[in-house]
Amino acid sequence: MRNHLPENFLWGGATAANQFEGAWDADGRGVSLIDVVPYGKDRGPVTRGELKMLDCDADHLYPSHEAVDHFHHYKEDIALFAEMGFKCYRLSISWTRIYPNGEEDRRTKPVWRSTTQCLTNAENTALSRWSPCATLTYRSHWSRNSAAGATAG
Repeated sequence: MRNHLPENFLWGGATAANQFEGAWDADGRGVSLIDVVPYGKDRGPVTRGELKMLDCDADHLYPSHEAVDHFHHYKEDIALFAEMGFKCYRLSISWTRIYPNGEEDRRTKPVWRSTTQCLTNAENTALSRWSPCATLTYRSHWSRNSAAGATAG
């Protein structure tokens, strides 16, 4: 039995936009489904499509709004990843950060610029030999009924 990882093993981590990104309304980002899913008793009914919430209100707390706030702290976060010995990092980016309304013909320039800056910064840190991989979080990780209800009005 082998007691060590292969030399070419890529030790790394991954983050999900809805839990990590934060800055839910910064830089022209549009509202996504996760942004209107509250914490507390209404969370289940909203995610199951039993209660429609298409806007945020003052009566609820919305965890995705701040999340871990990687958007504003990516330099520190990437430095921590390097300290942990990460060789790769898979991040997701909210679809509405690139296409605020979900149906634009072109991506928004500020978002693409900040994403490129984040990845460039990562490559210039102690993670100089890492492999960045970005994915998009499209609309929702929940049922199609929730997404359809939100877009159909």
